[in-house]
Amino acid sequence: MKTLLGAALALAGLAAPALADPVFGLWRTEPDARGVVSMIQIVDCDDRICGRLVSTYDAAGRPLDSPHIGRAYIWDMEPRGSGRYRDGRQWLPDRGQDYRARMELAGDRLTVTHCTLPLMCRDQVWRRAN
Repeated sequence: MKTLLGAALALAGLAAPALADPVFGLWRTEPDARGVVSMIQIVDCDDRICGRLVSTYDAAGRPLDSPHIGRAYIWDMEPRGSGRYRDGRQWLPDRGQDYRARMELAGDRLTVTHCTLPLMCRDQVWRRAN
């Protein structure tokens, strides 16, 4: 009987879907220096977190055409638990470069920090899009 119960519990565990990371979804960036807001889709990428640019908008909220749609915006973020992600990279379209980055999730706010030098870091607060 114990063997049957153990087997049933094991099968139930295999049938349960993997839990989605709470950071997965669509995020709205802060406006850049030109007032452009980007929408980033964050997903799982082989046990790391990555995000791609899905759309851009001007300061008035009108859609913009961008040659960068579909481009990786963040990648290699390693989940560390408690809403923290480390050891990743972030591409900055206004600079055309990528930098070391980390993220911290608090509800519907995602603080994305990129560092150009070890002590020169900048935070951006992204909001979950509905």
